[in-house]
Amino acid sequence: MKHTLIKICGLSRPQDAEAVNAVRPDYAGFVFAPSRRQVDEATAFHLRGRLDADIRTVGVFVNAEPERIRVLCREGVISVIQLHGDE
Repeated sequence: MKHTLIKICGLSRPQDAEAVNAVRPDYAGFVFAPSRRQVDEATAFHLRGRLDADIRTVGVFVNAEPERIRVLCREGVISVIQLHGDE
């Protein structure tokens, strides 16, 4: 039997992190692509610090510079990369 994994995406506020911690999905997503839920690196870093350590974080990108993605991975802000551009 396959296990369905759940991601809650578009975190942008501290209360979003609190809600995610309460419901315990498999993944929490930060949108770095242009969107009304887009966050910058500093906001994502802050929110990652508020999330339970065992919730994996996903960065959603559209045509982002590879180095930007690498930095977010190295700093532990995201652990999964989701690409939606021409990469």
